[in-house]
Amino acid sequence: MSEYQFDKNESQENQDKNKSNQTKSYRIPLRDLSQEKIIRIFDSINDEGRNIIIPIGFPKAGKSLFLSSLMYYCEKDTNKLWDGDYMLEYPYDKGEMSRDQMVTYFDDQKAYPATTSGTIDIIGLDVNPKKNLKPIKLAFVDLAGEDIEKLSPNNVGEFDDKIEGVLRGCETGSPIFCLITPFGPEKGDVAEDALHSKFMNYVKMKLPNLYDVSKFIIIVTQWDKIPKSMKVDVEDYIKTKRPKLSTLISAKGAKIIYGEYSVGKLENTKDDEGKNVVLIRKIDYGYPHNFWNNLYTLVTGKSFENKGWFSQLIKKIIG
Repeated sequence: MSEYQFDKNESQENQDKNKSNQTKSYRIPLRDLSQEKIIRIFDSINDEGRNIIIPIGFPKAGKSLFLSSLMYYCEKDTNKLWDGDYMLEYPYDKGEMSRDQMVTYFDDQKAYPATTSGTIDIIGLDVNPKKNLKPIKLAFVDLAGEDIEKLSPNNVGEFDDKIEGVLRGCETGSPIFCLITPFGPEKGDVAEDALHSKFMNYVKMKLPNLYDVSKFIIIVTQWDKIPKSMKVDVEDYIKTKRPKLSTLISAKGAKIIYGEYSVGKLENTKDDEGKNVVLIRKIDYGYPHNFWNNLYTLVTGKSFENKGWFSQLIKKIIG
C-alpha cells in the first residue's frame, strides 16, 4: 500500500448509481460553439485569474489516463497538503460531470474512455493550501488526440477554427501546456517527435503572443514500462528519442520542464462481452502527488514541500 491513504468508503448505492452513468458522455461538442463564443468563454476564464492547463498528445498517448489520474488523486487523497474545490457553474458544469466519471472509472479500476474527436471538457478547480500559502485557480482543458493529430504530416497540418479558437482564447492568460508523450509510443518515436515539435512551431509562428506567455511541461507517460535494466532519466530520453522537440525546448529555455508519469500497472483485458478493456491493476499515487505539488510551485514560485520530479529544474522557471 502507498504511503498516501485514500478514502474509499463510498456506499454501494452510490457506486451503482455512478456505474449506471458511466457510458454517458457529458463532453461539449465543438460544433455547438462558434470560434467567437469559444474565445469569449476563455476570456471569462482568464478574467477569473485561472491558469489554463491543456494536455497535448496523439491518440493513445495516455492523455485521458493522465488527467483521470490527477482528478482521482485530487478527490481521494486524504493526506494531501491542500483541498480542491470544484467549479459547478457554466462553463465548468459539463466538465465537472466528466471529472466525476473519471473518478468512478478509477474506482472500478478501469481506464476512462478516450476523448471523442470534436469535443471539449473544461474542468474548473481551486487549489486551497492547508497552510499559509496562496490559493490558485485552475482550468483543465481536455481536447481529443484526434483533433491535435491534425498537425501530423499525414494530415492537413492545420487546426480547424474551433481548436485555434481554444488556443487564441489562452493568449490573454497564463496557460500551461502538458506535452504528453509515451515511452515506446504506438506510432513510433519519429511520429511522436514530429507532432510535438510541429505543435510548438505552430504556436511560435502562428500565435507568437501565446508562445510568449505559455509554459510547457514535457511528460513521458507509461514510465513504468521502462525495463529495470535500462538506466535513463526523462531529460536524456527526450534528447535521444525526441531530438526535434529537444531543440525547440532549448530555444524556449527557462519556461520548459520535464517529468515522467505513470498511472499504475495497466493490463489489456476483455470484459464479459468480449470487448477490450484496460484494467488498472494497481494505481500509482506517487506521480500525481508530485505533479500536483510541483504544479503549484510552477504557478506560484512557492512549494508545499521541497521535493518532486522537477525540484532541481524549477529554479529555471522561477529564478
